[in-house]
Amino acid sequence: MKICSSKLRVLLCLTVLVLATDLSFATNEQETQTKLLRNNVIEHNGHQFVLYGAVVPTSTMKCFKDDRAWPCGASATLRLHEFLRQNALICDVLESDQTTQFARCRLADLDIARQLVREGWALAAAGVDEYRAAEQSAIDSNAGIWKDNFIPPEDWRNYPSLQNDPVEDLLCSVCATRRQ
Repeated sequence: MKICSSKLRVLLCLTVLVLATDLSFATNEQETQTKLLRNNVIEHNGHQFVLYGAVVPTSTMKCFKDDRAWPCGASATLRLHEFLRQNALICDVLESDQTTQFARCRLADLDIARQLVREGWALAAAGVDEYRAAEQSAIDSNAGIWKDNFIPPEDWRNYPSLQNDPVEDLLCSVCATRRQ
């Protein structure tokens, strides 16, 4: 018996899978614990870090291609999980205040935030110019969330004609969703 037979059920199953998965991974070498707490916030070795340089979509975010929803947020979250499951995660704090530590987390020489941006599963954070080239590469190759003419939130928030125009909503995959 197929549990996820229709495309809508597949979308729902992927979302439930991401939300229900134990997001805790132990590495083999040092028995460290890494947990994905939300979007781009992880707990590693008992410390919470925000991944520096990347904005990862929420796991429930939907994108649209050819008028069909697909679970782009779940896909981005699953890709981040793949990184967190690997051994030897190292997080170096770059900036911090009293409540937040922004860290560059890497596997050997691979900056996982930059890689998520390069693969199109995250946006380069505002003010982090060093990741803009990786984001442009994802845009140019229609990778990840960019495969459906994705419009970044800062663009649609600041675009006056998108405020209440149903025709523009049809052209903007995020604009219609934000009102739901």
